[in-house]
Amino acid sequence: MPSKANFMSRACYEKLRQELIELRRKRPAISGEIETARAMGDLRENSEYHAAKEALLHLQRRIEALDTKLRNSRIIEDEGISADKVYIGAKVVLKEVNSQNNIEWVLVSPDEANVIEGRISVESPMAQGLLGHAVGDRVKITVPAGDKEYEIIEISRE
Repeated sequence: MPSKANFMSRACYEKLRQELIELRRKRPAISGEIETARAMGDLRENSEYHAAKEALLHLQRRIEALDTKLRNSRIIEDEGISADKVYIGAKVVLKEVNSQNNIEWVLVSPDEANVIEGRISVESPMAQGLLGHAVGDRVKITVPAGDKEYEIIEISRE
């Protein structure tokens, strides 16, 4: 079964790629710690050995996850995604119908999400409710505070 495509910005791709390079560089050092701890004797009660093995396991899992994510990644800028509807990479200005307050979100990959910066994951309930809609559309989205209705005021590409 083919893996799901991971859409992300070029900046996110490069950040994850750099993290992968750094983690691969750390692997020999942790392997060395395991060998040093192994040389200390009885492995059943050797906390340094068990800690180093656990660290290597976590490191290897993160390396595998990043490798898979990067292998299946698709750079948003290369996709030519339409700006007339809400899709990943869109900057969306919304008007909350009841309060008339405007909010602005940029829909990004889960790795880039940062609510404080106004960047929400395309997998979030808010983004899922907006995907595929155009300027002028009204959408009802269930948020933790209950159902809210928004009108899409503006869509642009970041």
